[in-house]
Amino acid sequence: MDKRFVIVIGRQFGSGGREIGVKLAEKLGIPLYDKEILATIAEEKGIAHERLVGMDENIQGNRLRNIGMQAGKSLLGAGYLYETDHRSVLGRDQVFQWQSELIKKLAAEGPCVIIGRCADYILQDDPNLISLFITAPFKARLERIKRLHPEYPKESYETHAELIRKTDRIRSTYYNYHTDREWSNVRNYHLVIDATKLGIDGTVEMLADYVKYAVG
Repeated sequence: MDKRFVIVIGRQFGSGGREIGVKLAEKLGIPLYDKEILATIAEEKGIAHERLVGMDENIQGNRLRNIGMQAGKSLLGAGYLYETDHRSVLGRDQVFQWQSELIKKLAAEGPCVIIGRCADYILQDDPNLISLFITAPFKARLERIKRLHPEYPKESYETHAELIRKTDRIRSTYYNYHTDREWSNVRNYHLVIDATKLGIDGTVEMLADYVKYAVG
């Protein structure tokens, strides 16, 4: 397929959406962009990469440092975040703008897959956009996260179920904040897929055929 197109994938946590994106990009022979987006911004702007990680699909950041809680609430309300370097402040809207510019640039360069980061909204006017959302029943997501990440509850969360709910809530809040849409609204996407129906590999095969027909 020589025609330019861009596949963007939204996903519920634990649905297998990222794995599907990786395998779909490999099958189609096109690049995938996920964490690389933040790394590129950090390099271009001369910002430590770890300072951006807390803003990755998250409007709250990882933590506030060296400021009182009231000052922290004020900064958050104004749209700013203290990150790991307490000497400076990053605006979440500024970071989103940088991210939007890079996503548009990547989409214009040729076929690719982009994971999350409101890419469906950012590229909504691109006629070559293929917007997907990967979902799965909660029980299936819980089993997958327990299998792949048994260490998670020992870190920050009491249970895997809590981790799933909080991660979905964080992604939803980030998406709703930066767009005029709701993350869970199926009308935002060209195709919404329950990954448990065909499994990861079966879903990839089906999506590859869908993309070929959509691109023409």
